[in-house]
Amino acid sequence: DNKIHTLVALPETKEEVMAHCSDANLLSDFVYDSPVLHYYIIRIPKEWDTTKVLCTEGTVSSSLVDKGKDLIMRRKGKEKNSTYAVGYPANSEDYSRWFIEGDYKYIIRTKPVNRAFSSASISYEN
Repeated sequence: DNKIHTLVALPETKEEVMAHCSDANLLSDFVYDSPVLHYYIIRIPKEWDTTKVLCTEGTVSSSLVDKGKDLIMRRKGKEKNSTYAVGYPANSEDYSRWFIEGDYKYIIRTKPVNRAFSSASISYEN
């Protein structure tokens, strides 16, 4: 079929991942939650250069120790934001967390395990 086939490690089938990208699971523009498993999906147009896509992930303390620190530092219940580049080099062979289907790139991100996930948003640098 004139396509290069590569095995990809996904938490669910491609069809299930794509099905999660609906209004019911929308976290913010281009970001969708998995309702069952501990990950979220960034779905962007396939034309976008992923090295220019930044994701801001918001978390709140979940452990008793972190909650105690937050109380002492007067930041109880405040969200901690971390921003990182989603991208991979244009000709990367790393298919471990993304795939292209139709007009979109689907990037799989696991939710943090040591903090409670609260939000995610992306920005694109032109």
